[in-house]
Amino acid sequence: MFVGNSIYAGGQFAMLVLLAKLVRPELVGQYALGLAVVYPVMMLTNLQLRAVMTSGARRQTDFGHYLSLRLLTTSLALMIIFAITQVLRYGGN
Repeated sequence: MFVGNSIYAGGQFAMLVLLAKLVRPELVGQYALGLAVVYPVMMLTNLQLRAVMTSGARRQTDFGHYLSLRLLTTSLALMIIFAITQVLRYGGN
């Protein structure tokens, strides 16, 4: 888990560095705002299912149950994010 999280964090950092080098500062700010809106919602609805699934010692739950729950919570997160953007009046370009 540590290695996977480290690689993910490194990728996110590299993407931010590339954006800062390649595009206007306003677009980097829009990207940061998007992350600030989306990331907390996705983390709350993530439910740490990857860690739960990999640490399940008895394997009493099928993969399909994890997948169904992940799809349900991701759909819920997308609806919440859409509602936040509508309430706060964040529009597309």
